Amino acid sequence: MRKRGLLAICVGVGLLLTACQPTGPAPTPVLTATPEATPTPVAFHLAADGSGHYATLEEAIQNVPDGAVIQLGTGIFFVAGPLDIDKPVRLVGVGIENTAIVGQVGDYVVRFVGEGPFAAEGITFLRKGQAVGDVVIVEGGEIAFVGCQFAGGVDEGDQGMGIGLRLEGNTTGLVKDSTVTENDSMGIAVRDQAQPRLESNAVINNRGVGIGYFDEAGGMAFQNQCTRNVVGVYLDQLAEPTLTENVCVNNHWDGIAYWGDAGGLARRNTCTGNEKTGIYIGGQARPLLEGNVCSDNEGIGIVFVGQAGGLAHQNECSRNQLHGIVVDEEAHPTLEKNVCADNQEAGIAYFGAASGTVRRNECVGNLVSGIYVAETASPDLDDNDCHDNGVEDIRDLR
Repeated sequence: MRKRGLLAICVGVGLLLTACQPTGPAPTPVLTATPEATPTPVAFHLAADGSGHYATLEEAIQNVPDGAVIQLGTGIFFVAGPLDIDKPVRLVGVGIENTAIVGQVGDYVVRFVGEGPFAAEGITFLRKGQAVGDVVIVEGGEIAFVGCQFAGGVDEGDQGMGIGLRLEGNTTGLVKDSTVTENDSMGIAVRDQAQPRLESNAVINNRGVGIGYFDEAGGMAFQNQCTRNVVGVYLDQLAEPTLTENVCVNNHWDGIAYWGDAGGLARRNTCTGNEKTGIYIGGQARPLLEGNVCSDNEGIGIVFVGQAGGLAHQNECSRNQLHGIVVDEEAHPTLEKNVCADNQEAGIAYFGAASGTVRRNECVGNLVSGIYVAETASPDLDDNDCHDNGVEDIRDLR
């Protein structure tokens, strides 16, 4: 299966199991500080060959004090079973190509439960083998993952497993400059009332969703790269995050997809080169879409279907292989000041029983129509600028 070679891909062929600090167990350092000073966190060193302050990561987690720093040297740190962490600690590696925490049994490799803060830096978290499970689970509290990698989540038969990083409960904090790749189900899943900030991560080559928001999750996704997943960013149920300046390109279906009653703001995202749609809005979702580039997709720039609503304002939907914007079924959004140019069919097209308001949009250079309205649709057209389209500027069949 695909698992052969994944360890080498994620950690590096030249990863050496060398000792970081070949000393025996040492007593906990005693810190002294003036009343005004902030105590320095206690640091413990671990090596992949078992030398250092503790022989295993499990032993270190069990024994270090709250607030400790565990420094992992170059090498692969295997965990015998799922590793539970319930205290505030910081794990520091020497880079995702050099330090890995690897597990292959149980429902997850590492799980954090507590108030935190729990932090990790410069570490690959890897699930190896074919057993179904996630990679890292956070069930609440404050976290900070910086420069990490999450890979190898395994799912089978849509069990809802196989997630690289699962953020649940009331989780807050930061995931930044990390890589989330080669997971079966999802790269990052944000659930319950979690409100993390996801910033500048590469969420690529996952076999399902890149980043998924569910339940009442929110927070911010900022400047992430969501590429070559099935869907770049997926939002469902009552999720309402803010998506800003993410690059959601070359996904197998959609760059961004809203379902259920999802909402929130999507601003200045780039959703291009996707095989179906730049941004898809279904169900009863009502997002605010502002200043996004939804161009050069193999299908449509932006699609509203179901009973979706919301506002699409100042988006660019150009050079798509079908339409710039489609509103179908019973969807009823407001489309305002969008630029829909040079699409292969219509700039804006209404089908089914779709309605809503189409105001001050520019539809130019489309091969068929600037705006097309089927006889069953009922949008209000107001002050749109449609010119230089191939067949006719506005085709209204009502």
